[in-house]
Amino acid sequence: MRGFVIEELTEVPSNWRSEMSLDEYLRKWNIPGAKGIDTRALTRHLRTRGAMKACLTTERFRRRTQPKMAIEGEGVIGMDYVPR
Repeated sequence: MRGFVIEELTEVPSNWRSEMSLDEYLRKWNIPGAKGIDTRALTRHLRTRGAMKACLTTERFRRRTQPKMAIEGEGVIGMDYVPR
């Protein structure tokens, strides 16, 4: 699965070649996203502690369910992102 994390989102596409906004693109391909995340701090955290499993969803779950979903997920070890 994949997701998109960003600190600040502009509502107006800034490239003349843009065919849709980022929000429209993510919705079209059913990619969950989160904004308002300090991506620099997240990068530092991951560099220090290594890759971790996580759960990013648009569904509503009980708080106890989300860690279980992350633990049961595939993880990133051995995953090839190039074809995607």
